[in-house]
Amino acid sequence: MNATETTPEPVEVVREAAGRDDPDLHPFEKETTFRFSSPDERVEFYTTEASLIRRLVAHPESEIESVTVREGDLRPTRDLDEVAEDDHVVGLRGSLPIGVLLIKHAPRESAGHANVVTPQVFTEDDE
Repeated sequence: MNATETTPEPVEVVREAAGRDDPDLHPFEKETTFRFSSPDERVEFYTTEASLIRRLVAHPESEIESVTVREGDLRPTRDLDEVAEDDHVVGLRGSLPIGVLLIKHAPRESAGHANVVTPQVFTEDDE
């Protein structure tokens, strides 16, 4: 790396490394869960869907607990800043403030799972 190059931020490394789902999982095994209880101020999440990994890790309010990577038959977890550019990220665990969660009365136009998280998380200014 020369003096003009910069090291990518951990969030960007994970986004790039989550380019595709885990090929060893069947479609019904590619899950996303959101969980909270009455006293919680945060909603916990876990996902194995690459499109949601990319959006949830990019959300400015996300606190990432761990990242799961594919290493042959193993699926070790790592801290966000331990993920390398050549890793294959296949899972993400973290939390968001409960205030970001909203269940709408009418369904979205797209039933795609990634759309439960707005694509505006990829922009600096989402106003």
